[in-house]
Amino acid sequence: MAEQKIAVLFPGQGSQFLGMGKEFLETDPEARALMGMAEKISGFPLVRLCQDGPMEELTRTVHLQPAMTVMNLICWQALAKAGVKPAFFAGHSLGEYGALAAAGIVSPEDTLGLVTERGRLMEREAAANPGGMQAVVKLPIEAVRGIVESATLKVSGAWHSELIAGAVPDFEAAMAKVTFNAPATPVLFNVTAASESDPAAIRQIMARQIASTVRWLEIVERLMAEEVRVFIEVGPKTVLTGLLGKIIPPDYEHRCFQFDTPEGLAKMLEVL
Repeated sequence: MAEQKIAVLFPGQGSQFLGMGKEFLETDPEARALMGMAEKISGFPLVRLCQDGPMEELTRTVHLQPAMTVMNLICWQALAKAGVKPAFFAGHSLGEYGALAAAGIVSPEDTLGLVTERGRLMEREAAANPGGMQAVVKLPIEAVRGIVESATLKVSGAWHSELIAGAVPDFEAAMAKVTFNAPATPVLFNVTAASESDPAAIRQIMARQIASTVRWLEIVERLMAEEVRVFIEVGPKTVLTGLLGKIIPPDYEHRCFQFDTPEGLAKMLEVL
């Protein structure tokens, strides 16, 4: 299994819970350093919000975007330190910023700055254009005429819709100040369900991503076409692992893992 292709996947908004990251922050100095950097860049008390909430405050996108991103980066930092080398990265919605940092496209510092600004702009647009989100988590072809199974997401606006498209021009201006590099490892992007190596094109993709559909089904299908056999969800909860279970056919040989604690990482590494 060690030679099989690995995809590392980063969750987005809706995966948060109170207490997330507690074990890493208690035991890992590098995790604490990353969190300190995130608090300084964002200007928010992220440790308090993640540990004590209240959930309503944590779920505000202006808080949640840097909070989730630093949690994803803390988990990725630990996985990379363990020597795991993925063939692909992907992130669901906000999680795509974890993929940008992990692939070396944007520095961790700039990633945290971007998601902080992204959260501010999206909260501004959500206040002006109230709405919500719906995620279809299962829709087999044979059940198109049947009941669509759906889940309510713990988010604070109508993300990935035209209701927040007003954030795009200002976010493009913010990204123009940030250095984008060619990826060291391919990232499959939400907007295109494909990889991209040109930094200028990646900037455009990430600007469009705010108000565009997340093509997660196609991303997973592309990973299967690339014969990825190991999927690792890096960050809070198991939302993406659950989606993989609904997308990947039972006859496709694969294994799925998720961790958000040092203990979870250690157990995974024992069998990886």
